[in-house]
Amino acid sequence: TQSTWEGAKTWGPNFRLWEQRLQGKTQYLENLFFTYLVVLRATQKAAPMLNSFNYGTGNIAEDVRVQGLVRELTASVLRLDESCPSTFDESSLFHGPDAATLRRQFGTKFQNISLIMDCVACTKCRLWGKVQLNGLGTALKILFSDSYAPQRTEITSLLWLLHQLSRSLRTVEAMRVYEVQTKLTRWVVLCAAVVAPVVAIVLCACVCVRRLKATARLKVE
Repeated sequence: TQSTWEGAKTWGPNFRLWEQRLQGKTQYLENLFFTYLVVLRATQKAAPMLNSFNYGTGNIAEDVRVQGLVRELTASVLRLDESCPSTFDESSLFHGPDAATLRRQFGTKFQNISLIMDCVACTKCRLWGKVQLNGLGTALKILFSDSYAPQRTEITSLLWLLHQLSRSLRTVEAMRVYEVQTKLTRWVVLCAAVVAPVVAIVLCACVCVRRLKATARLKVE
């Protein structure tokens, strides 16, 4: 939904694109919210590891800043457990007699999506798609394994995906507000278009009545 306004060179929300692709398509939005919950839960579970991970690059000032930002992020994510009920429980997935088969099918489908990304023509789209897919894969590995230790690139992909999903949810909220405002504006314009002729007729009627009364008075005099 982020695109240039039609006929303009500025970057911002594109409500027309929102209407065409997402408005009224609740399944797409539900998938977005579910993916966000999965990544958020993985970040919560990996919080101790993220806080203790060595993000060293050789630049001491930058390393301290990055470590502080990560700790701030994990603290805010962990606080959600106190203010919000649990919305995703990974322990309830892949259980039962068909658990092993479901895991294999899930892994196969995930690999197929990765292969599809290789066919994307746009280099930037393919790059960012791969990064976000890697982040989602990292989140799933963290959720379904108690001993998984992600690599540096996987942590980067996970945090980047969380950032992108958060931006997407903020955009959804902004689009919904804009949608309500647009409908309200259209309703006001429609009401004005209906009421204006009625008001004009009433005014004309009042003028005519006054003229008739004035004429009647003159005749009486």
